[in-house]
Amino acid sequence: MTKHLVYKTTNLVNGKYYIGVHSCNCKNCRYLGSGTALKAAIRKYGRHKFKRKTLKQFSTRELAFEYESQIVNKSDSMSYNCANGGQGFDSGSKAQPVNILGRNFNSIHQASVELGLCFSACKKILHGNPRNYILRENKPIRILNTGR
Repeated sequence: MTKHLVYKTTNLVNGKYYIGVHSCNCKNCRYLGSGTALKAAIRKYGRHKFKRKTLKQFSTRELAFEYESQIVNKSDSMSYNCANGGQGFDSGSKAQPVNILGRNFNSIHQASVELGLCFSACKKILHGNPRNYILRENKPIRILNTGR
């Protein structure tokens, strides 16, 4: 079952934070966020200097975005958020069909839900080297490169 999370990612160096919504089926999701300012900070300080905490879990993305809209304030000087909450990723008009590991989906979001992977994992499969993955029981499995 897909989890729809509202999370807070905090920079352990300066205390700045990012609040967002993420939907996934992962048990140990490492997703930190996709905001432009947050990504720049992760590049600057390193991934290990950030910690993500789940604030609340919802049954639908709509409910998660509604909650996010109540708690995000882009004018807070300690926030990496560039927009007020509740807007999220526009998966409607910009969604494009994708083929991931030989399966067709209407969007990366649909692929992530049906494959039980994070959105970011599907993007890595799509834009990475698909030869590093195989389908086993209709789920993508990463094949580690042993260097041989």
